[in-house]
Amino acid sequence: MKLRSWCFLILAILTEVLATSLLKLFEGDTLGYLVVFALIGVSYYFMALSLRSIPVGVAYGMWEVLGVSCIVAIGVFFYGEILSTAQAIGLSLAILGIILVNLGHKEDHA
Repeated sequence: MKLRSWCFLILAILTEVLATSLLKLFEGDTLGYLVVFALIGVSYYFMALSLRSIPVGVAYGMWEVLGVSCIVAIGVFFYGEILSTAQAIGLSLAILGIILVNLGHKEDHA
């Protein structure tokens, strides 16, 4: 069951990243916004499924940090956005933070 929850979390992250990335492409397109809205809904659904065995703090932290990391990478590589030094440091600290949260999480052996 635990592996399934992690797969749901990965799907939640991927659908959120896809939805957010598409916002720039669908700028001003009502049908595009509906696609984004549906993808965000799917993301929350998978997130809810992942919470069956992953603590909410760990799941939400990973969802946010990995999502932001992927969106920043997409912005840089596909949209030509520039990542400042301060942004790179902040992103690195966020990633370090989620690593520490996961390392500090005690597994429930009940």
